[in-house]
Amino acid sequence: MTNFFFNLPRQFIYLIIALAVFIPIILGMEMDVIPAPEAEAVFNIIEDLPDGSVILFGQDYDPSSEPELTPMTTAFLRHCFLKKHLVVSVNVFTVDGVGLGQMAFSKMEDEFGVVSGEDYVYLGFRPGVANSIRAINSDITNYYKTDANGVPSASMPIFEKVKNGKDVDFMLSIAAGATPEAWILYGASESGYPMAAGCTAVSFASYFPFYNSGQMKGILGGLKGAADYEELLVRNYPEMKEKSMFAKKGMVSQSWVHILLLVLIILGNISFIRERAITRRGGKA
Repeated sequence: MTNFFFNLPRQFIYLIIALAVFIPIILGMEMDVIPAPEAEAVFNIIEDLPDGSVILFGQDYDPSSEPELTPMTTAFLRHCFLKKHLVVSVNVFTVDGVGLGQMAFSKMEDEFGVVSGEDYVYLGFRPGVANSIRAINSDITNYYKTDANGVPSASMPIFEKVKNGKDVDFMLSIAAGATPEAWILYGASESGYPMAAGCTAVSFASYFPFYNSGQMKGILGGLKGAADYEELLVRNYPEMKEKSMFAKKGMVSQSWVHILLLVLIILGNISFIRERAITRRGGKA
């Protein structure tokens, strides 16, 4: 038995991990989660704002972080449009992520019938993180002459209400990098809007100093943060049960893989300890 674990083919490990990932997805399994307080804080802010409030959304990630952050974006935008908020969105991180933003809002058009230029605007990417954020503080349409599709922004009805950062009621940056810190430094501190962050799981802990100090009103961390938001949506809006909740499904696969890895680590260590004990006894089992 000891030799079996020592000589376990890596292809076998890859196979059982692949099965742990794909079986829950194929079967459509979902995991009920207990939302974290920092995720509930984000949800409650959006929920408590008067209908038609202005939300500034930083879609600050690229395809490498899509599995974690696209479900988070979908859940957040669904909530915004359920509340009939106006959404002004940009990407200050990278041009590579613009396509993901366009797909996210296209999905919202299909689900909620929202109209670009009226209910939301996706302005895409402009180079220079600080320049882009500060331009929003002062005059959005003067810097973002067109949206991500090349449509002139000055004539859009949404900008009759939203001129600059002072008109923003809440800001969320869903980011693969450190752009939430830039939004605090150049955006929230200058324009005064409250903000929160969504991030990959590996960055989650690094934002707690901002959360504890009140500079961030909440945090959505990784796939669990996205699943938290989906759970809160389903609890508060029963009609959302009919929508696909990718993060809650992904949490099943993630949990299965974590458990599998723990089992393999434990079995590997038991085998190692047993083999070492046999060696010390002169090779006698």
